[in-house]
Amino acid sequence: MVRLLLRFISWLLSLSAGLLIALAIVVGGAIVTIRYVVAQIVTDPPRPTFANENTAPLTLTRPSTPQATPIPRAPEPETPPTPTPTPSGAYRARVTLSGGLTLRSQPRRDSDRIGGVQQGDEVIVLGQSADGRWQRVRVGDNGPEAWIIADNTAPIEPPP
Repeated sequence: MVRLLLRFISWLLSLSAGLLIALAIVVGGAIVTIRYVVAQIVTDPPRPTFANENTAPLTLTRPSTPQATPIPRAPEPETPPTPTPTPSGAYRARVTLSGGLTLRSQPRRDSDRIGGVQQGDEVIVLGQSADGRWQRVRVGDNGPEAWIIADNTAPIEPPP
């Protein structure tokens, strides 16, 4: 009976050792495989060379003849732009909407966007649409004229 027990223990130890060795071989192989795959992914491939490629080093040379330098002209005096005349009934106002307003080419939401104004920007209110939902404005003295949604401006000077 003791002999049978010793054989069983010996067999069990052999089985455990064999399993540990097999596990070590599998884990080691997995580690080597993973390192190889990662190295292949991270490493840049070799640069290809083509038959028509010039492999000689590039040398830069400067021209030996001096270049003529142009004589700078005197700057022409700038004339300030003349402000576009303001029609009667127009008044200056500031944009009050916190997100600003979109400048539109026509008094419709689906018309082309031609710009925008931010809260606090100054505009000149030129008039309103027939339904009163849109205002015709000019941005600054010489800026573009466009339409914005009404009731989003506050007069800086009282309207005439």
